[in-house]
Amino acid sequence: MPRIALPEGASIHCIVDDFLWLRDGSTPVLMMHGFARNAMFWNRWVPTIAEAHRVYRPDLLGCGLSDQPPGGYRYTPETIGAQILAVLDGLSLSKIHWVGESSGGIIGLLLAATHPDRIARKSRSNRMKIPSLPFTVTDWSGVPVTVHPGESGEATWRTFTIGDLRVRLVEYSAGYLADHWCDLGHVLYVIDGELDTELRDGRTFKLRPGMSYQVSERGDAAHRSSTQTGTKLFIVD
Repeated sequence: MPRIALPEGASIHCIVDDFLWLRDGSTPVLMMHGFARNAMFWNRWVPTIAEAHRVYRPDLLGCGLSDQPPGGYRYTPETIGAQILAVLDGLSLSKIHWVGESSGGIIGLLLAATHPDRIARKSRSNRMKIPSLPFTVTDWSGVPVTVHPGESGEATWRTFTIGDLRVRLVEYSAGYLADHWCDLGHVLYVIDGELDTELRDGRTFKLRPGMSYQVSERGDAAHRSSTQTGTKLFIVD
């Protein structure tokens, strides 16, 4: 499988599923995995899509068979976008259909906004459904606080719920460690402090203000949170 070199010195691994005649000119499909996943996530999707399109499945740096990011590397929309553009250029893909799962869908939206000439169509899976509700403004200072002890430290929640949607403003005290592995799907955004996220398979991620993660319901990324500094989070699930 091809590897695409990046200017930072690391390389991206990409699975190519090509079962078409050489002269078949259909627009190829790039399938982008979500947070803490890899290209293998799409295995069960490929047979159907590959009947009519060449399929490209890259692993982002630090995922699957791609290299670990170099020291000091920051995951930002710009650096992730640069990884994808390197894959497109390295494999001579002038335009693609984009299929993204969870945060992979968000990456596609950002890339389409900055490089619309490279994206023919976009499709997102695992999309969160917002229930019907009127335009609503929430003053979080007036939402009651609930306290949830961890294995160490504690979490305070301010929670807004409508239907199956739960929106929370969460604060972890310094030294907090969750007392369980979480299998729920949600979007988490760090407002303040630093959050350490450990996956059950041993991978770890440090999130700072302005960073987020997205994870699917009962997928392959059971996770547990901790913080040395304390942190404030905005979570939707």
